[in-house]
Amino acid sequence: MNAIKYAFQAEIIPPGQKKQKIGGSVNIYYKGDIVVYEIPVFKTVDKQHTSGDTITVETEISNEIDAYRYIIYKEGEDLGKQFFGLDDQSPTQVNIQHINKELFTYTEGLFYGDNDVFKEKHQKDQNSLVEVYVPKNKPDDSYNDTTYLYFNTKFPSVKFSLDKNLDSKRKDKLTKAVLVYNGNDTHPRMNLTFEIQVALDNRIKILTEFLIKRKYVNQME
Repeated sequence: MNAIKYAFQAEIIPPGQKKQKIGGSVNIYYKGDIVVYEIPVFKTVDKQHTSGDTITVETEISNEIDAYRYIIYKEGEDLGKQFFGLDDQSPTQVNIQHINKELFTYTEGLFYGDNDVFKEKHQKDQNSLVEVYVPKNKPDDSYNDTTYLYFNTKFPSVKFSLDKNLDSKRKDKLTKAVLVYNGNDTHPRMNLTFEIQVALDNRIKILTEFLIKRKYVNQME
């Protein structure tokens, strides 16, 4: 079973305010033609606030993982099944295209287009390098100021791609993209990071046993 992790993070610094971080991640497992998305569900914490005689309770999401939900489907199929935990005996049917839009915060061509001009590259090591691009024109603040693309020649062969067009043109794989917005008096400074990593942990064995038990290795139920 191949396993990777997709992660998205936004670091935002509004004018005159502290840095804010938001993001998320999904573990993606491949077993034959079966794909599994493992999505963390974080614990919630009720926090009480007192203002004079008024007490309000706000529910906030913590950084602690409470459980996982799983999306399982066969490559090429439009529908899959969603499990809330591996012990869920009543999975629901889901549309894979809708799930992909929910989970993966990127669009094809976001990182590189006709308006991007190559600036420089840096060889990080024997198997990886970073290419830096800047926009030819910046019509408005929705355009980032700099793009950093990280490529790796030794990344495992998986169908998941941050940008299929970039991957198809090269022998190496795009594993990370960072979009930098310098900001100004009215727009925040911002870094958007999209990344895939090799995910090696003991959950691979647990998921393999689950797939075999549920007969998902060769066919979807």
